[in-house]
Parts: sequence; structure tokens; C-alpha cells
Amino acid sequence: LIGGTGNDFLVGVSHADAGKGDIDYLTSSSYGDRDTFVLGRSGRVYYDGGATGSDYAVIQDFDLKNFASETDFDRIQLAKGHNYKLGSVGKDTYIYKDNLFSSDELIGIVKNVQGLNLADSNQFVYS
Repeated sequence: LIGGTGNDFLVGVSHADAGKGDIDYLTSSSYGDRDTFVLGRSGRVYYDGGATGSDYAVIQDFDLKNFASETDFDRIQLAKGHNYKLGSVGKDTYIYKDNLFSSDELIGIVKNVQGLNLADSNQFVYS
């Protein structure tokens, strides 16, 4: 899925299947706008439920900061009511649903971005 100019909501799944069994590529393809990459909403986590690593979103062209504007940058939307963890592999940030008593579930990879913070409302929103 490729966004364009303007403020896009990039949703690679239907709410019904929630991305089970999918590896989706969500690409902003623009700079200087405010795109939202949706990995969950209405309390439902997307890309959760398959074998670990069998379904997740790959987020590309994520603008952590926009040096021309203090308000236009990309965000990741996660489902409310769940715990999440971040990890890193090389230059990428991995987003996991924290399953507390079982294996954490990979739900997203943010390519070429480090320094994300789940508590930063300029980076993550919860729905």
C-alpha cells in the first residue's frame, strides 16, 4: 500500500481478518505531511494471531521528524488496551504485542528508524 502527498491513513488489512497470515508493506512515499500507519483500532490489534513472525506490517518511509515543520510527521496507530514492546534489529525498530505470559507477537517493523517511544504521542496514537 503506497500513500501519496497529503495526510494518509495507511491500513493494510480489513477489520474482519486483522491481517492474519499477511505480510503487508505500508509506504508513505511522501515527506512533509502527517501519515498514520494503522496497526490496530477499536481495541483490536492487527497482525496478531498467527505463528510468531507469520504476519506483520513493514512500515517504509516513516518520518520520525520533519525538519521543515514541528507538527508534520508520521505516526503509528495501535489498539488501546494492550501492552506493546519495541526492539531493534540493525537500523529497524520492531513493534511487538506484549503477551505477558507467552511469546510476544511481532506486529510491525519500522524500516530505517530508531529512537521510537511508545509513550510519545507524536509517534504513537492509540484507538
